[in-house]
Amino acid sequence: MFYRENKDVTMTQTILIAESKPLVRMMIKNGLKCYGFDFVEAEDGESAVQAFEEHRNNVALVIGDVQLSGKTGIQAMREIKQSRPSVPYVILTSVTHKAVVIECLRAGVNAFLAKPLHMVQLKTKVFDLLGIRHEMTKDGSTRIVKSGSRSASPRLGSANISDLQSLVKELAQAS
Repeated sequence: MFYRENKDVTMTQTILIAESKPLVRMMIKNGLKCYGFDFVEAEDGESAVQAFEEHRNNVALVIGDVQLSGKTGIQAMREIKQSRPSVPYVILTSVTHKAVVIECLRAGVNAFLAKPLHMVQLKTKVFDLLGIRHEMTKDGSTRIVKSGSRSASPRLGSANISDLQSLVKELAQAS
């Protein structure tokens, strides 16, 4: 079904982007800014934690790469989640080693997205974690609304669920 999307969003929420590559940060900002988000950027783990602390009351969600210099993305996530456990955290990664996945889960990750990044998946995950949804209008366009309920529990893409189940079985057998 084809529809036009009304991207005139009246809500403003801040997303912290912790990513070492300026091009990826720009792509994330360009893909999400039309929905009314503001952004804080960090290029390494240390500056991600610092930026979060400076903007902690405004940051609605964090998008962070696993591989950051200085503090790793996982270390940064752990510190941010320790400071404010309820903040949704999306990990971007091209690394899918079992140990990395388990460490992310233990640190409190809410979602994994594989690189190369697909903006539709990112938008869907961000909307889900922030409780934002689309409503169809009478003229056939959609309107973006804040539903009030968000999913802050750890979530994995459906493609990752079977991988995670297999991983858990392998780890249980190895113990």
